[in-house]
Amino acid sequence: MHTSPLSSAHESLLSALAASDSVAWCFLPTDPSMPLSASSEFVAQWNLEPATTGIARLNRSMLAQSLSGQGIDAEQFFRFTAESGGSSSRSLLLVRSDAKRINAMITPVADGPLLLGHLVRFREAVDSNVIETILREISFAKRRLDILSSREKEILELVFEGRTNKAISIATSISEKTVEKHRARIMQKLNLNCTAELFRLVSKAMLMSHRDPTSSTPANGSAPASNLVPPPNLSFGQMMRPTTDLPR
Repeated sequence: MHTSPLSSAHESLLSALAASDSVAWCFLPTDPSMPLSASSEFVAQWNLEPATTGIARLNRSMLAQSLSGQGIDAEQFFRFTAESGGSSSRSLLLVRSDAKRINAMITPVADGPLLLGHLVRFREAVDSNVIETILREISFAKRRLDILSSREKEILELVFEGRTNKAISIATSISEKTVEKHRARIMQKLNLNCTAELFRLVSKAMLMSHRDPTSSTPANGSAPASNLVPPPNLSFGQMMRPTTDLPR
């Protein structure tokens, strides 16, 4: 495949990519003398000088120095990228000196028969065992809260909202003394010693209040990494609805 320098049209395309894509990426032109283009996320990920705009210009020596400084064999990275010809993508696992594992997806970019360079996207690799552990902890937290009565869950929701005993008393039409008894009973049932522990438990249970409805669930009941999406603006009451899709 022949090689070609980037045209102004391709430069505009890279600029548009930088403005719309939040992934850490860099574009390595086939011509090693040409500067690299990179997203601000890439610059931050590899501790390079911050870009003044949405797209940064780097030279290979800058990138090589940064990679080497974080325990990556820069020569191997550039060689692997240069050998990624054709039309299919290749992946490379990079393990930094801080133990972070980065997946680099390398995609050739061509204009007809001309190879312009390679677009490399970087995403932090997540250990599936860590995900399983997190899911089990979330499930356990939800099951602990399930032992509370409906009234106790109502009180806990108001406590989680930051309301005082007096405000909870007014909202529920019960005395402050009764509110105090409910709160003490909640702490006793959950075997907790302080409000901070209670808040950590509730916050963990809310982590999986929402899951991507378009994704599938494996046979073992656990969710893939793509299902770990941020929760929407659900109330504690909505979060406490019984669920059956978390691993036990």
